[in-house]
Amino acid sequence: MTLEVKVSGLDELNASLEMLGRFGDAPLTRALKSIGQAVVGQTIERFENEIDPDGNKWKRRKVETKKTQGRKILHGETGQLKRVTYIDGKGFVKIGASVNYGVFHQFGTKKMPARAFLGINKDDYEEITEILTNQLRKHFGTNN
Repeated sequence: MTLEVKVSGLDELNASLEMLGRFGDAPLTRALKSIGQAVVGQTIERFENEIDPDGNKWKRRKVETKKTQGRKILHGETGQLKRVTYIDGKGFVKIGASVNYGVFHQFGTKKMPARAFLGINKDDYEEITEILTNQLRKHFGTNN
């Protein structure tokens, strides 16, 4: 089972990606790898701050047990859920949880509230824009 979140409304970013792609695989691959690393970093920060991509605090646990007392939400005993990864390939980058049960936390269930951690927010968008701008500048040899 995989969780895939598609981001829409990023026409300007998509146009920049397409432009990089016209100059061969290398500039686009570098940009996508950097984007993957940046979004993974932002997502890990969400785990530390216990917030969703929009900055809303995650719902608290209904019951604290000895096992969960003092532990951050979604950190678990193994910490596997917060091991967010990315995969980049020819013309794409995918960011996701390294465990299958991430989908239940992202969207919630009948008995468990959603605690979204994947998504693109304004800070992510700005960082992605900066990455693409820098890659385009490198390709064209400009520093402006």
